[in-house]
Parts: sequence; structure tokens; C-alpha cells
Amino acid sequence: MRLYELGETGLLRRIESILADREVASALTAEATLVVGIGDDAAAWSVHGSNVSETLTTDTMVDNIHFSNANMSWRDVGWRSMVANLSDIAAMGGVPSLALVTLGLPGSTLVEDVEDVYKGLVDACRAYEVTIAGGDLVTSPTFFISITMSGLQSGEMLLRSSANVGDLVAVTGPLGLSRGGLEVLSRGDTGRDEYAQRLVEAHRHPKPRLPEGRMLVQGGVRAALDVSDGLVGDLKKMMLASNLAANIIAKNVKIDPALNAIYGTSAIDLALNGGEDYELLFAAPYKTIEQIKTVLPHVNIVGEVVAGLPGIVTVKHDQGETIHDGRFGWEHFRQ
Repeated sequence: MRLYELGETGLLRRIESILADREVASALTAEATLVVGIGDDAAAWSVHGSNVSETLTTDTMVDNIHFSNANMSWRDVGWRSMVANLSDIAAMGGVPSLALVTLGLPGSTLVEDVEDVYKGLVDACRAYEVTIAGGDLVTSPTFFISITMSGLQSGEMLLRSSANVGDLVAVTGPLGLSRGGLEVLSRGDTGRDEYAQRLVEAHRHPKPRLPEGRMLVQGGVRAALDVSDGLVGDLKKMMLASNLAANIIAKNVKIDPALNAIYGTSAIDLALNGGEDYELLFAAPYKTIEQIKTVLPHVNIVGEVVAGLPGIVTVKHDQGETIHDGRFGWEHFRQ
């Protein structure tokens, strides 16, 4: 079997099975306990005698896979790379602390471009109080940037596997803007109007929802992840982890005015399937979400968790319903 037949999700499940079968011993057992392992936005472990957990995540971006320098500056690339990791910490309800940065660089790369990447990284670190503690530089035929980030967490954390039947599904803000911005850039319409500029800004400079993650934890939410691969695709991940299914009510998905102005009736497709918005997708009882909305008024209830085959997401719309039982949203290796 080739990777393009299995996909990222299938490969991760096989890796998880190998690790479980080998009963991999952890060096943490003497001083700490692994709380969250493979399969969530970040790993987490608790230190014995403390109510503080540490989290660790890693993310890689590859030229012409995750971004194109034709659509953004190298400084933008640095910002987006750091934000991808910050968003993973936010999705656990944590606070970021340290980052390690590895760059893979062709020898023909301009030194000034590398400097601009680091300027973008530093921009994000200053905005969200993170320290770059080191990293690595390697020769590579293709430019890539890989970041490992640690964070701290007090008390409970947000997990993909904590959804329950009857929970409502909600997001912290509008979706589809980043994908809409990418489409605008691809068409060369960047200077058309303020709506186009809003979408482009959402694509080039996404914001991690760190305060929102902490508010969700404090408000009693226990199930969440960030929207990096699209609403449908990421909800499937949560449902797989929780061994449940979910419905999305398409008419309840709020469409941002900028997205609606440019894409009209196609805007809902971008909101359902566009990735890299980095809003938080979460599941919780109705009363919990109503309380959360008093401090996060942009929260949008988009669906519900139901009993069913794990990972099945059904989008209900005026013309009927669409059942997504296979790959949907962005997935590495798939053709």
C-alpha cells in the first residue's frame, strides 16, 4: 500500500498501534506521568506533586506544500509557522513558553530571506510572549521550517477525545477566511477592495486563539481542537477520537461579510472546508456554551454530537444532507 492510498490519518493510526504494541517505556515514569500522547494537538505530562502539566507540540511547513512565496513574504512565512504551533497549545487550553526552530535550506537561498523568516518568527513571539530557545539549520533541496513548542497548563485541559452524545458543536469565530484569502491571492485580486484585503490578511497573518482556549477550560469545556484542516475534516478528527458521530447544520454556520461579499453562495463551502483559520472547534452541553458566549460573544453553534459510527460527519442543508464517511478537508499524502 502506498501513502497516497492510506493518508495521514490512517498512517497515524498504524503508528499509534505500533507504539502501543511495543509498550514503549517512558523516561517520565519516575518523575512525571504522560497524560496525553499521540493523536491530539499536543502531548502533555504532569509532574508529580504539582497541578501544572507541561505540553509539547511540533509542526512543519514545507515550501509549495503549506505555502507559496509567490503569495506571501518570507516574514509572513515565519509568522504563520509560529502561529501553527501556538494554535496547538491554544487547542489544549495552555500557555506557550519556549520554541525550537529548525530550518531546512537550499544553498541558493538568499541570506536576507532567512533573516526575514526569523523576523516573522520574532514578530509572533513578541505578540504571544514566547522565547526561541534554539534550533537547527540543515541543508535541504526544499525550504522547510519545523518548530517544536512547549507550554504550561494548570488544571484541566482540552482534548479531542472528550466529546459526549448530546453536546453541541461550536466554533470561536468565522471560518473560511484564510482559504478565501488564498483564492484571492491566487487570482491576483489583492487590491480589489477592503473585503479582499481582509481575507488576504486572514491568510497571511492568522491569530492563535490562546485567550479563548483558557476561557473554554475555565468555562467547563473539555473537548476541543483547532481548525487547521477545515470544519468538516477537523470535526471528523474529534469524532474519531471520541468514538462518536456529529451533524453540522449548514444554515447555522455564520458567514463573514467579507467572505459573503466575494464568494456569495460558494462561501459556505469555504466555511465548511477551508483550513488554517485557527479558530477553536469545541463540543460542550448547551448550558456550558451559553455561559461561554457571555465572555466570547462570537461563538457560533454549528452542530451536535450524536451516537453513530466513529468519525461520521453529516452536513444537513436545505437540499438534504451530505454524509462524510471518508477523507474530507486537507489530509497529507492523499492524491
